[in-house]
Amino acid sequence: MEKFIKIRQYEAGDEKKLNDLFNKIFHKSRPLEKWKWMYAENPFYNKDLAKWITIAEEDDEGRIIGHYASWAINFKFGNRIVTAGEPIDTVVDPSRRGIKLLTSLIEQHKQNNHGIAAFAYGFPNKIAYEIGERFFGYKVLGVMIEYFRRLSLRCAVKNRFPKCPSLILNLIHKISQKFYSLIVSIKIRRDKQLCIKMVHSLDERVNSLWNITKDRYGIMAVRDQKYLNWRYSYGSYTILIAERMGTLEGYAILKIEGKIAKVGLIMDFLSVEKATLSLLHASLKYFIEHGTDYVLCSILKEDPFNVHLKGVGFHEHSGFQPIPVVYSQLSSEIDIDFLKNPANWHLCYGDKER
Repeated sequence: MEKFIKIRQYEAGDEKKLNDLFNKIFHKSRPLEKWKWMYAENPFYNKDLAKWITIAEEDDEGRIIGHYASWAINFKFGNRIVTAGEPIDTVVDPSRRGIKLLTSLIEQHKQNNHGIAAFAYGFPNKIAYEIGERFFGYKVLGVMIEYFRRLSLRCAVKNRFPKCPSLILNLIHKISQKFYSLIVSIKIRRDKQLCIKMVHSLDERVNSLWNITKDRYGIMAVRDQKYLNWRYSYGSYTILIAERMGTLEGYAILKIEGKIAKVGLIMDFLSVEKATLSLLHASLKYFIEHGTDYVLCSILKEDPFNVHLKGVGFHEHSGFQPIPVVYSQLSSEIDIDFLKNPANWHLCYGDKER
C-alpha cells in the first residue's frame, strides 16, 4: 500500500533531516552549520523562511523524502528593489523519485512564494532545466562565460606531458609565475594614490560605493553591507578593498580552490571606473603570491565588464563551458521585456550558490 505523502512548509527542527537528505542524495558531507548560514542566517527571508522551503514527508512516519527551496536575495530591478529567488537544494529520495512528487513540491512552493518573490533566476543543468521549463516557467536568459587568465605553465605542461615528474612541474610553476608576475606588473599601471589592502569584512562605506555604481546595470543583486557580509561570512574568501583618502572605491572577493591545480576565482568585483584596473592588478598579484595556476571570472556574455577582463589578459577558453542562466517571471508587476534582456543583468560567481 502506497504511503500518504504530505506537502508542507518548513518548520523549526527540520534542518538536520533536510541536511542529511541533501548529503545522502548528492554524496556530500555538508555540515549543518552551512545549512544554517544558507537559510537561518539569510537576512533576506524577512522572517518568512518557512515560505521558501517546501517539504515532502511520509505522513505516517514523518520521514522527509523531498525538498524544494529557494535562496531569497534583494535585487535592483530598474529603479526598484525587489526580492528574487534562486532555486537550490532540490532533492527527492530515490525511493520516491518521480515527476509527480517534484511537480507537487514546485507547485506548492510557487503558491508559498506568491506575492513575495518578483522573479526567479538560476543556473540549472540539462535535466533541471527541462523540469523547470515545464513546471516552473524557466526561460533562457543567456550564458555566463568563464573568462580564463593563466598565471603558471604547470597545468599546460602536465596536460601535454602527463608523466612529467612533480619536481620538474613545480620548478616550471615557480619560474613561470615569476614571468607572469612581471607581465602583470608591466602591462597594468597601478594608481599610486590608491591604497589596496585586505580586510575581514566590509564596513558601511560599501553602501556609498553601491549607491554610486548601482545604475551601471538594470538588474543585479543589491551589493550593500548587509548582503556582502552575510554572503561571504561562510567559507574561505579574501576581501581586497581599494580606497582613496578614506573613500572606498572598490572591492574584490577572491577564492582559491583545488588541490592538484590551484584555481583562483573572482567571486565578486565592484569598483568605480578609475579604480578597476588597479584592483584587478592587485587581485592577480594576490593569486600569483598564493601559487595559483590560473584565474577564472564568470559574467554574462553581454556584460561590459568583460572589456576590463580582456584588458588584463582574460579570454575565453575552450576547456570551460559557458554556464546557462534561466529566469522566471513570478510577478505581473515585473516588466518581462526588461527581465529577459541579458544586457540589463550583472551576475558573477557570487550570485551562484557554490
